[in-house]
Amino acid sequence: MGESTNAAWERGRYQPPLKPIAELAAVLQLPLIDLLALPKPALPAQLRRVADVSIETLAEAIDVPVAQVAASEDGAEMPAQAND
Repeated sequence: MGESTNAAWERGRYQPPLKPIAELAAVLQLPLIDLLALPKPALPAQLRRVADVSIETLAEAIDVPVAQVAASEDGAEMPAQAND
């Protein structure tokens, strides 16, 4: 998923297809239905907290520095070098 797509999702302007939601559910170790049932817009920080996953664990799982995940949760766009 590209930076602008991710940013639009975080801001509630875009509903991603099922595949990225399923991939996020797998990373957060949540049943897919839990992500589909969250009120819109569900921000990444909310999803992480619902899953009771630390920011450090999430950063390691997606191979992105903690500071970049934190910045993303604060509304900044993820850098292009982050892995998909």
